[in-house]
Amino acid sequence: GLARMTVRQAIDALVGEEVIERVVGLGTFVRKPKLDLQVKLTSYSEEMQRRGMVPAAKVLSFEQIGASAFLARELQVEEGTPLVRFRRLLLADGEPMSV
Repeated sequence: GLARMTVRQAIDALVGEEVIERVVGLGTFVRKPKLDLQVKLTSYSEEMQRRGMVPAAKVLSFEQIGASAFLARELQVEEGTPLVRFRRLLLADGEPMSV
């Protein structure tokens, strides 16, 4: 078997690494993993070049619109605020990838 002190030290180490957590009066539990919020955002062009492809984009539409109630709330602007909306086709090696 294991010595009680060895088990306590192992549990303390896991608590220190935030793998488990102690809840007074309830016990010791496995923690939910933290989200890695340091996700690196790369541009479409950079990502396609990294994959060895030639990126391109074609503008499909470009217009000025007034912010709808939904857009105003999401963008935290007044309803009716002028906004620019555009759609583009993203290509890689001449093949459509996304709109």
